[in-house]
Amino acid sequence: MSEVDPLAKYEPDWKAFQLMQVCGDCAELCEELIELYKSSFEDALAKLNKAIAEKNKKDAKLYSHDIKGASANVGGVLVSSVARELELLAMDEKFEEMPKLIEALEKKQKKLIGIFKELLANFPEDYEIPDDDEYY
Repeated sequence: MSEVDPLAKYEPDWKAFQLMQVCGDCAELCEELIELYKSSFEDALAKLNKAIAEKNKKDAKLYSHDIKGASANVGGVLVSSVARELELLAMDEKFEEMPKLIEALEKKQKKLIGIFKELLANFPEDYEIPDDDEYY
């Protein structure tokens, strides 16, 4: 592996390792996973907003957890951390505090999608996946 990880510039917004470990050098697979992530995020966000409006603790916790996990799986650490905060607020039934975090969540997710688009436009064909020890 080269001295400098070409994807490191995206941290802390995105841990490229997560997604690149799954995709390897296959841009098409990476694109499919990103589209699946975007779709599942939008679906879960709509359901989360509905749960917040209805003050439904169970669903608010469920959908914030879904967003947290999906974002973590593609390396979206900041999106995942905001979703975790939403999950904690849902557990405490602090629905009035959630809309502000929803705004932050959407903003960070849009930034993450922009990073994904840049990645796909400049997919690193010779990218070597770093050892786990370098990221944890």
